[in-house]
Amino acid sequence: MGVNFFAVIIWTYFIGAGLIGGGLQKLMPDHKVLAVILGALIGFITGVIISMIIHPILMAAPK
Repeated sequence: MGVNFFAVIIWTYFIGAGLIGGGLQKLMPDHKVLAVILGALIGFITGVIISMIIHPILMAAPK
């Protein structure tokens, strides 16, 4: 199973750093930079998982 790193990087940037990091900033306003870094890490991990599991399923779907 291959990992589509381009998709993972986009997922990490937009979903992780943007949405998750923004939500974490609301939870811990004293540590804004840490919140974005944590969000990016969470986004990267979930991006790798999604790329490994869902991407091959989508590619195997009949056209």
